Amino acid sequence: MKLRKLVAAGMAALLGICANIHFLPAEDFSRAAHVHAAEVSDLTIVIRDGYASELEENWKNGTSVTRSQTTTPPPTGNVNTNLRYAIVTGCDTYAAGKMEIPAEYEGVPVKKINRSAFMKCYDLTEIIVPDSVVTIEGGYYDGAFENCERLKSIKLSENLQSIQAYTFYGCSALTDIVIPDSVKAIESDAFSYCTALKHITFSKNITEIPRDAFESCESLESINVPEGIKRVADYAFYDCYNVKTLSLAKSVTRFGNQDWYYNTTLETITVYNSECLISGIRLRSGTKPVIYGYPGSSAEAYANEKQLEFCPLEDTTQPQQPNTPPLAPEGSVFGDVSGDGTIAADDAQMVLRYYVETLADKKPNWYDITGNPNAP
Repeated sequence: MKLRKLVAAGMAALLGICANIHFLPAEDFSRAAHVHAAEVSDLTIVIRDGYASELEENWKNGTSVTRSQTTTPPPTGNVNTNLRYAIVTGCDTYAAGKMEIPAEYEGVPVKKINRSAFMKCYDLTEIIVPDSVVTIEGGYYDGAFENCERLKSIKLSENLQSIQAYTFYGCSALTDIVIPDSVKAIESDAFSYCTALKHITFSKNITEIPRDAFESCESLESINVPEGIKRVADYAFYDCYNVKTLSLAKSVTRFGNQDWYYNTTLETITVYNSECLISGIRLRSGTKPVIYGYPGSSAEAYANEKQLEFCPLEDTTQPQQPNTPPLAPEGSVFGDVSGDGTIAADDAQMVLRYYVETLADKKPNWYDITGNPNAP
């Protein structure tokens, strides 16, 4: 009887252990067996013939061309071998680690990366894109680097013209992105679901952040929209619910609706354009950020509408008022307001006249009184 109990107990223990064992699917074992360090040979690169046409001159000069133009070579024109270019069309999905895309392939410059070229390259952690690349194709759930889940960093070409739709969609390990100044546009969903993204350096030549561009980038704690960007579209930062600070440069004229319903961390919103329209930010009840802006601005109106605390910014951009005595220029003699190199009675008279007229609220002009544009 005792033996039966021991056997039963042993079987129960064994079953309990087995219940907690998680078996990997067969395909995971297969993938693990094929994953290898990334090499250039993992890339599929094709060469396109060059044509003596405006399109090919654009490639040669590094000028952006539209997606429809790049689908097929021009139908007419003479082949020009000097204008040939190479395209990265694919990559071995088992490649892992760092991938450095070559600037040339068989002596031909690599100008373009096709849509889906690196899709499902789950084990790549770092990618370097050479400056020869002008175009990286995106597309609806078809971006060039879409769902590269372990990609932590990418160095983009300094001649890249745009970040197309879904290019980095679902790159959930990407922490930082520097968008080169050559980039003139970002398309929708370009960085959606980059859930580890913390820092964004924008191109100086981007004028708009489009809808859903940074959707569900939940690790963003600070959003600084820099000078040059004019509009932030509705839901550009949809569901970025851990944002603590938001700063809008003077060039920003509109900050669209953002749904941050789950945000309980937003502390400050700073608006440097007195006429910037803030369409609305949906926050969790009880989240009360402080609004910083100029008195009488749209930011103050927004704060009043939402019953939020408003703190005025000091306007340091205003020119010095003409009735304010300027600082003495370097090398000048203090008190020599006439600028003749000596301190005399006429200097004292000018100073006295200025302060008498000031007390009489006549708003005297310092330059008119002294006749010296450099008066200290």
